[in-house]
Amino acid sequence: MSEFLDVVSHPTAGKTMFQLPKLDCKILHATPYEAGETTTKKPHIPGTGGKPIEGITPETTGCREITFSLFELAPGAEDGPVHIHEHETSGYVVNGALALMHGDGLEKYEIAEAGSFVFVPPGVPHFIENASQTEPCAVLLTRYVTETDTTAVILPDMEKMRLARKQRSVATPVAA
Repeated sequence: MSEFLDVVSHPTAGKTMFQLPKLDCKILHATPYEAGETTTKKPHIPGTGGKPIEGITPETTGCREITFSLFELAPGAEDGPVHIHEHETSGYVVNGALALMHGDGLEKYEIAEAGSFVFVPPGVPHFIENASQTEPCAVLLTRYVTETDTTAVILPDMEKMRLARKQRSVATPVAA
């Protein structure tokens, strides 16, 4: 797991704040988010995330260490396949219910409803989806900026396992 925590590869590694280019403060104006206004119509292209609404990013502000954005998932949408990040990710559920499947065997399944904070450590396999088939989900996300902009490593074997579990759960209806 140490390959995910390679501090030397971070763009600010070994530099003091006086050695880095000076950035100006910025205010980005956006439309306030309103519950139920998610415009995502279908799940994203696998491996690229839900529908991020850019906020504080290297492109918008020149930031070097963190990003801060709004992430939307349409009703029933999934953010997959199963993957890990080389950085920490934290979020705050603004609207809806975010389902998080995680763990070395994807054995944990938790739902974070509006008002919940979510934390995913580096190197933890996970998969998220909108827990509701009728309501959109919106999450404010903060994560590290990476030099290569590679934020996820896809885990094909774990994705096959997740899909097999999903297929079994659809094929085996719950008795009333």
